[in-house]
Amino acid sequence: MNTLSICAGYSGIELGVEKIIPDLNVVCYCEIEAFACCNLISKMEKGFLNPAPIWTDLKNFPTKKEFKEATGEDGFDLLTGGFP
Repeated sequence: MNTLSICAGYSGIELGVEKIIPDLNVVCYCEIEAFACCNLISKMEKGFLNPAPIWTDLKNFPTKKEFKEATGEDGFDLLTGGFP
């Protein structure tokens, strides 16, 4: 199951959802805060999170077609989000 994580923070919601849906795959993170983006990158590098692109402006998130062209992913089944 693919998910799009908006206002991702440190990806805590997705880590919790993975306990219920073990095959959860984050296809993209949307996060504007630089510290949170660095935290996500660090976790990806250490193998705690699956690698995925980070969009820094949710207002400019691409259309489904542009998203597929940019990432190779067909889309997502679930939308998860933290508090902005």
